[in-house]
Amino acid sequence: MKFGKYLHDKLFSLLLFFAVFFILILMMFAFKSDPSMMIAASLILFAGISAAIAIDYFRKKQFYDELIDNMEHLDQKYLILEMLSLPHFYDGELLCQTLYDYK
Repeated sequence: MKFGKYLHDKLFSLLLFFAVFFILILMMFAFKSDPSMMIAASLILFAGISAAIAIDYFRKKQFYDELIDNMEHLDQKYLILEMLSLPHFYDGELLCQTLYDYK
């Protein structure tokens, strides 16, 4: 799983975040907030979104990398379900459930 493709998949969410961030900064300017408050709020928001993206990416990357690695080493691809550990995110759960249903 490549980080660039992951970010591209999250493009709408990131654009929404930046729009909300821009509105927040404009409101802080309108209410004449202290510049240090604007900087602090910006850093907190960017740290939060960066942490959320990193955690989500690495959680999904681990599952999909394991899936791809297992598929490459299997002669009988239908056995992949026996080798997967259940993921802890919704997309992965849907994938596993779909594979189990069509097994």
